[in-house]
Amino acid sequence: MVERAKVPERTLKRRFQVATNTSLIEHLQNLWIEEAKRLLESSTLPVDEISAAVSFRRRFKRCTGLTPSQYRRMFQPILKATGNGPQ
Repeated sequence: MVERAKVPERTLKRRFQVATNTSLIEHLQNLWIEEAKRLLESSTLPVDEISAAVSFRRRFKRCTGLTPSQYRRMFQPILKATGNGPQ
């Protein structure tokens, strides 16, 4: 990102914080969590495969209030109703 922005890393982080009222790393983590939520909602990939690391599980729970498994269980009835879930 620094190379593309052609500004020093510190400047990029500071400007991002001012413009969005969130840190750059928080923004990237939120994007990662949103992608994980999408996969948990719409796929049957194992949670371990999606989360891949304990630190991710903690971060996911901190951001959503739920573990990845709990989040997935919320969407199982929807997956079954649409025929996309395990039978």
